[in-house]
Amino acid sequence: MLPAYHCSRHDLDVASFEKHVHGSYQVQRPKTMRALIVTTVLMLASVSAVAGGIYVREVQFVEGQAVVAPGTPIKLEFLAEDYAYGGKLYAYVALAVIPETESLRPNAAALARWPIYGIVFATSHQDVAGLTEGAAPYSFAFRAPQAPGRYKVVINRVPMFRDQQFRTDAGYKQSFVPHPGDRNELAASIAQYPGVLQVIAQLEVTSTLVTHEEAPSVYLKLNGRIPSDVRLPGGLQTAPLTFSWEVGPEFKKDRTTLLYRYRLLPEDDDWGAWTSQKQVSYAFLLKGIHQFQVQAKYTSAAKVIESPPAKYQFNLPKDHVSRPTRETLTKAPFGSAATAGPPIAFDQVYAKSRALLIGLWKFDDAAHLPQFDERKIAADIGAMKTALTRNGFEVVTVMRDRVQREDIVNALSALVDASGRDDRLFVYFSTHGFPDPTLPSDAYLATSDCQVMQAPVRCLRLNDLETHAERALNGKRVRQVLFAVDSCFSGLGIARKSPVVTDLTRLAVPQGAFMLTAGMADQLAQIDPTLGMSTFTHYLAEGLSGKADLLGNGGLITLSELFVYVQYKVAEKTGAHQIPMLGRMKGDGEMLFLPATSR
Repeated sequence: MLPAYHCSRHDLDVASFEKHVHGSYQVQRPKTMRALIVTTVLMLASVSAVAGGIYVREVQFVEGQAVVAPGTPIKLEFLAEDYAYGGKLYAYVALAVIPETESLRPNAAALARWPIYGIVFATSHQDVAGLTEGAAPYSFAFRAPQAPGRYKVVINRVPMFRDQQFRTDAGYKQSFVPHPGDRNELAASIAQYPGVLQVIAQLEVTSTLVTHEEAPSVYLKLNGRIPSDVRLPGGLQTAPLTFSWEVGPEFKKDRTTLLYRYRLLPEDDDWGAWTSQKQVSYAFLLKGIHQFQVQAKYTSAAKVIESPPAKYQFNLPKDHVSRPTRETLTKAPFGSAATAGPPIAFDQVYAKSRALLIGLWKFDDAAHLPQFDERKIAADIGAMKTALTRNGFEVVTVMRDRVQREDIVNALSALVDASGRDDRLFVYFSTHGFPDPTLPSDAYLATSDCQVMQAPVRCLRLNDLETHAERALNGKRVRQVLFAVDSCFSGLGIARKSPVVTDLTRLAVPQGAFMLTAGMADQLAQIDPTLGMSTFTHYLAEGLSGKADLLGNGGLITLSELFVYVQYKVAEKTGAHQIPMLGRMKGDGEMLFLPATSR
């Protein structure tokens, strides 16, 4: 969802939007795509109708920076709200890098001297690209001007449409230097709609900037070795993937001021904060292609120098799962002292703790939903009730051979209705789960009256649990809500997880809603014959009883600790055929647990 702002006709002047923040532009934007279109049409109504538009947001330098030497290669990436009404096969947007003093309403002379670039806005194959490429960032690569001074990067918010392709090999959302004839067309597109140029970035070109050779070079290692020498099979492993880095000895400046930042794509949306940390570990990564990046920054009284990112791209053939450690939970470097988190008055954190446990074993749709063993469901519910009671929860159980959809909805509503400000709510399900027969990305929990082929009206939609979380968080102002779902395909109901444990005093206060699932979207939840119950539930109850205190905080357990404990133990027990997942539904808070044996 886009951040909100108030839009009016007084917003028509592009310059009034501009605000420079840390080398990039953050511009106000409409509440919705419709508001964006209406705003743009209002801006252009005095000129003529347009067939499309683009509004840039979230610009970042991926190569170069805001202060550079003449001729330095620069690459900007930016997200944008864009739209096109169609009509012609190809569309392009004009960009220019111009002196800061230049007007955003250029005359013919200015357009003649401006360095103009193009970016591919639409192609004949755009429909084939689909939503994934449609959501990808635009990329604008250019060289900094040769003359020292301050410059701004501008984009024409109205694309130009053509029946024929420009002479360029650039792909969708990629920039290019236009052929002279094509350049004139792009310049004409700027002149056609005066006043719609948007400033998306600023940069300073200086001849006194440190040369590239003086910038720190970052050397990267994986598990203590050159990355290319490390075999990454994925699967269940004894140790996490550990990236470490160091600036090379050729950097002769004061190394005490060096800071680093890193990110792992596609898991991380953006760079992390600058830190003196020189190592990070990952206990769990999904199979597929990943790229780790790390960058160094040197700071002195006279200048700030950022290194080019060191990058390592790798492909995991299977999901990587390793034993959780303090380093993977806290992102602290190896060898750091094991210090307990800040003490908190746990009894003051939550007003009341309420739990709802739901288990059933008979199903009307016998063709699709096999009956469960009543004893195993009873074992699941019993183990959870014992563990949660030890944690101070008032536990309500709904466990019988027939539990209908209406019964569950009523029980959830009653739980929320009874809750109050600063309560914590824990909801556990033990039942079947299955993907929607016609929409496999959606999933349902089975009730006794559930009919798989009529899932939308006869079964409990997994994502509908978010509605109950919203009622609790917004309506009742409860502190935190946690859904624990022990079913097959329960991973379809979650977002990606982010296991980072921070200051306990900050985790306990904010609101938050989470879903902890028995497995990933394509995995079956297993019942272990040696345990006589669900593998997931066994380790969830075991972790809640105290074994998930991985950080040694006097028995205090964070949701992140509980999750990584359960994830590894289940993966270990099932040979990584079942890997529990944690998804954040809303908010930043994280539920804390303190079993009675630790109080």
